[in-house]
Amino acid sequence: MRRADGIRPLALRVFLWLGLALCAVAAAKYWEQSRAIVLALGMEGVTAVVAVLLLIWFLSVVAWRQVVLAYSGERIDLLVAARHLALLLLGKYIPGGVWGFLARLGDSASRLPATQMLAAGLAEQWMSLSTITLVSLVALASFGWQSASVFVALALVPMVVVVTSAWIGPIVTVFGRLLPARFRDAIGSMDARGSLRVAACIALLQQSSILALVAGVAMKAFGLGFAEGAAVAGSYGLGVAAGIAAVFAPGGILVREGVFIALSSAVMPPAQATALAAAMRLAFTASDLAVGGLTASWKARRSEHV
Repeated sequence: MRRADGIRPLALRVFLWLGLALCAVAAAKYWEQSRAIVLALGMEGVTAVVAVLLLIWFLSVVAWRQVVLAYSGERIDLLVAARHLALLLLGKYIPGGVWGFLARLGDSASRLPATQMLAAGLAEQWMSLSTITLVSLVALASFGWQSASVFVALALVPMVVVVTSAWIGPIVTVFGRLLPARFRDAIGSMDARGSLRVAACIALLQQSSILALVAGVAMKAFGLGFAEGAAVAGSYGLGVAAGIAAVFAPGGILVREGVFIALSSAVMPPAQATALAAAMRLAFTASDLAVGGLTASWKARRSEHV
């Protein structure tokens, strides 16, 4: 047991720094392509982008705490939740797509039942994918109907996400018979507890912030109107959803950008869409790098509750 306990922190540390290295490579690759947009934003614009990125990160941490509370009954520490998020973020840059999920599961399940953390992780992933998809569709509908009133429909998103989360259990029961029974039972126990509803509302704020950031950058850099900005944001959101689903692509690289460029062609030329996609990739990669670097420097403490 002692040897296993010693290997786990070492493996997580190697994983973190490997993810950091891949983040740095991605950031360097996209810097030159997005430099023009960074200059167009100016210091005030860049500061606003950084502030929104920090807000998105904080909302992600808080949402994960609520999901864990729903399936374990434990309210984990903010620093612990932030470390879990960093493991998930860095893992998406490693080919295979599931390494961040597994690393977070391994880290959290070392102090909480693995079945509960597996259920929480699956719920959180579905929540992210379904929320970004629904918010993006609302944004595109707003452009199609040329009416901002469509955004009222966002109030229904948390309810839809929570209700559909209950479908995960039966689906896994049918297609996941190779899983041990204890894992199927834990996944099948997913329900719409109060903390899960809170998490869904926080996820709505988080994903809406992402799309608002994209729309704001596009409107500032290319002089687009509100309707066109909504269309760009919706296209980007569906690109993100496609990137999440494409587990074979590290961080959804090229999949996210390809879908975004294709869908946004109705409101902006491919050259602008490519530059915007690169700028957003740079911003989010740099954010992942910063969060991962901070988390990698944290030392495990005996006083941690998770």
